[in-house]
Amino acid sequence: SRGEFSLHYQPIVNLASGAIESFEALLRWRHPEHGWISPVDFIPVAEEAGLIPELDLYVLRALAQMTTALPLHVNLSPQTLLDERLLLGLAPLKGRNLRLELTEHALASPGAEARLKELSCMGFPVVLDDFGQGYASLRLLVGLPFSMAKVDRGFVGGIGLDPKAEAALKAVLALSRELEIALVAEGVEREDQWAWLRSVGYSLGQGYLWGRPAPLEEVLYP
Repeated sequence: SRGEFSLHYQPIVNLASGAIESFEALLRWRHPEHGWISPVDFIPVAEEAGLIPELDLYVLRALAQMTTALPLHVNLSPQTLLDERLLLGLAPLKGRNLRLELTEHALASPGAEARLKELSCMGFPVVLDDFGQGYASLRLLVGLPFSMAKVDRGFVGGIGLDPKAEAALKAVLALSRELEIALVAEGVEREDQWAWLRSVGYSLGQGYLWGRPAPLEEVLYP
C-alpha cells in the first residue's frame, strides 16, 4: 500500500548468440529507511504471515501493465497456485506469452496437479523450476504438462569441478530432448560454464554472467 515494491527482471539468454530470449520477473522491496531488503529476509516473513498470495497477485497486476513483446516468467508459490483469485489475476494476461514457474514443492498439495493442467489449458506454459533439487522431479516431467524446466544451479556450479555434475547435466539434456521439454541452465556465472553448456547442446541459460535482476530499462539498455 506504500508503493515500496517493484519488479526487477533477469534475462534468459540464447547460449549460441547471447541474445535475450525472455525475462524472469522478480519482486524487490526498497524500504524508505533501510534500503533494499533481501527476498531471503522478507519472503519467509510473508509466508509466515500468509501474505504470499497477495504478493504474487501484486506481481501479476504489475505484469499486466508491461508492454515488452518478449516472453515473461513469473514464480507462483504453492499457496497462490490453489488460490481461487489466481485465475482472475491471470485473466488480463491471456495471450501475453506469460510463463508460470513452479517448484516441485508447489505440486505437493492435493489439487495442485489438476490446477496445473487447468493453467496449461488456459494457454499459460508451465515451467518446472529448480529441476533436480527434489526427488520426484522425473515423475513430474513425465506426468504433467511442463513445456520447460530450469536445471538447478547446483549442477551448473559443478561444471569444470565435478564430473558427476557434468554427467547429470548431459543426462538431463538427453531426457529433455526425448520429452520435448526446453531446458534453461540456471546459475551461470562464468564464461567457461557458458562455453561448456553451449558445447554439449544447451540452448538457454540464466545467471549473473549476463546480469543481476534490475529494472527493465537497465536490462534492455545497459
